[in-house]
Amino acid sequence: MFANREVAKTYHALVWGSPDPPESEIRSPIGRCRQNPTRMAVGGIRSRPAITRYRTLATFPGFAWLEIELLTGRTHQVRVHMQAANHPVVGDAVYGGVQWKGVQDTARRNALKNFHRHALHASVLAFLHPVTGEPLSFTAELPAELAGLLEVLRA
Repeated sequence: MFANREVAKTYHALVWGSPDPPESEIRSPIGRCRQNPTRMAVGGIRSRPAITRYRTLATFPGFAWLEIELLTGRTHQVRVHMQAANHPVVGDAVYGGVQWKGVQDTARRNALKNFHRHALHASVLAFLHPVTGEPLSFTAELPAELAGLLEVLRA
């Protein structure tokens, strides 16, 4: 079902900056990075089409909280596309999301410094049951550490 793109995947991500426009699609092929083959990159080696749709749900000074829908399923797709859009996922050391040293507010800087994961969450998976055809949807609550970081940034 994943290979046939029959599973709807919705993510939430905290990114650096505020995307402009606040709602759009990123249509850039993704492949292996030419300089570092353990990473992926827009326009990399053996690139394949990749489409990411995002919508800004909230903004805070220096950050945006996004809802992201994957229309394709490439390795590191959200992280690569958001980096290419100059809005890397917070906490993502591989794709440029560790920038907490530039944050002036002490509480925010400390919260970001002590956040040891990507601020990316797989929120919803939805698909049709393979036998009955019944629509199924599974939602995962926001992890406590990500919810806590959002609260600090909102303050």
